[in-house]
Amino acid sequence: MREADRLRSYTDKLLKNNIIGRNGAKKGTQFFVNPQLIKNAKVNLKTTISEIAGRLPEIDLQELRKMVYSMVDVELITEGARTDRRYALK
Repeated sequence: MREADRLRSYTDKLLKNNIIGRNGAKKGTQFFVNPQLIKNAKVNLKTTISEIAGRLPEIDLQELRKMVYSMVDVELITEGARTDRRYALK
């Protein structure tokens, strides 16, 4: 089974149930958790970039940092400074 087919078997049901969303096409496809689902869960997790990187080992750490830094003050709030910084959804 090709990697794309294997991934599709996992994502199709999640997309159908509106648990995740999708942006892009073919190799540029990005998946994301439905923001409304997170808001409805009223989860206010405070996490570090290294904890996020541990949960997403396939994403390059530098790319992850760029994404998180671009979301600060727009979608994320920060707590702490430099080495002890934690991020949470607004």
